[in-house]
Amino acid sequence: MRYTAVFKWTEGQEPRVGKGDGWKGGELCAVSFNDALDELQRLREAAQHYCDNYLRDEFDEPELCYDDRHRAAVVALWDALETTPNAEVTGLSAAGREGPR
Repeated sequence: MRYTAVFKWTEGQEPRVGKGDGWKGGELCAVSFNDALDELQRLREAAQHYCDNYLRDEFDEPELCYDDRHRAAVVALWDALETTPNAEVTGLSAAGREGPR
């Protein structure tokens, strides 16, 4: 099984990463040196803007959706935005929350 763990260090204090590195018995299989958290935040903000400005009516009034697949996609996008960004770590989710922000 593979999963992603994200660590943040103060700039200039990042540790070296090498082929033999591991964590909790796991083997290092990939490394990304981009700031994935900033990219995720940028995508979340863009999706939130789209939802707020273009999908709010479809969320509030399901009959405005083209069909069931369209409605399911609208709800899925809102649900994804309602999930806390670190849900995988904290175990928190949007389950039980009412509607979009």
